[in-house]
Amino acid sequence: MQRQNGFTLIELVIVIVLLGILAVVAAPKFLDLQADARVSSLNGVKAAVQSAASMVYDKAVIAGVENASAAVVTITPGQTVRTVYGYPNGQDLFLLLDISASSAVNATGVDFIYASLDTAPNTIGIWPVGGYASASSRETKCNVTYIDATASGALPLITTYSGC
Repeated sequence: MQRQNGFTLIELVIVIVLLGILAVVAAPKFLDLQADARVSSLNGVKAAVQSAASMVYDKAVIAGVENASAAVVTITPGQTVRTVYGYPNGQDLFLLLDISASSAVNATGVDFIYASLDTAPNTIGIWPVGGYASASSRETKCNVTYIDATASGALPLITTYSGC
């Protein structure tokens, strides 16, 4: 009596079908990881911006310029930041953040792109690389925006648009 080794054709077909079903179910979950990573990095940037704004406001209160529409606050010896009602001016925001960013759309070696938004005055947008296609698509809804405070006692508006 001879003993067979290996798989039958039916067993191989069943395994291939099961692998196909698994691929159809699992692939969409893994294909969306880039968008999830961009949203997570945006949430981290938003938290950093909120923390930096709070720190600058504290320094402005100590200096007594929290009600001034334009002032300069010393953060560390040799480092100053322009403020608007005690919060950082959006243009000086990147002096406070420890992120790899550039205002050049085609920059290499950075994680974020930033630029002034044309749709609102005193508004800075921050996009993860890959969530910002070109200068003409600055309004892409995959960014963090920072709008300067508009009055004494008003907070700057920091918003995450996570449509990555």
